[in-house]
Amino acid sequence: MVQQVAEAAAVAVFENGVEKLPPPTHTIYFLGNKHDRKLSIIMGEVKISSISMPEKHVTLTTSRWVHLMSIRRQINIELEEIELYVRSVAYRAHIGDNYYLSVTTGFDCVDIRHFYVPYGLPCDQMRPSRNGLALRLDKWKHLFPTIHKRHPELIIAEPSDEENSQKAIHDKQD
Repeated sequence: MVQQVAEAAAVAVFENGVEKLPPPTHTIYFLGNKHDRKLSIIMGEVKISSISMPEKHVTLTTSRWVHLMSIRRQINIELEEIELYVRSVAYRAHIGDNYYLSVTTGFDCVDIRHFYVPYGLPCDQMRPSRNGLALRLDKWKHLFPTIHKRHPELIIAEPSDEENSQKAIHDKQD
């Protein structure tokens, strides 16, 4: 069965005139120097989990990935200001489905976490759940090159500065 699938893939690649095989649909990588964060990419979804505590994980669906890629430049600016001690940083951005990304002075990491509203409280009283994890700076720096090397289909062009300023104006109007 496996051999038939491999032969069919080889035939399809040959018939389309492509010289190399398409990227795999499921890959696993380890991030950072300690390799304590596992990165799984399955059918375009990126899942990051802790090796020591597997219940600590975050899944970036396609829409969350798009949001993350759209704010990547700003996150890197905030992280650089933390490293250089330029100013105190308390950055938080919504990436979809009650998932938020935060960068805060004193923690030297990017925290991606699901938030929820406790029963009986108003919608503005969101609380962080255990579903999420923090990526130290070395892991954050390895995240995108690791993914984009094997999965170029996940590369999303960053908006230009003009597009960012127009988006900021639109967000202020809302």
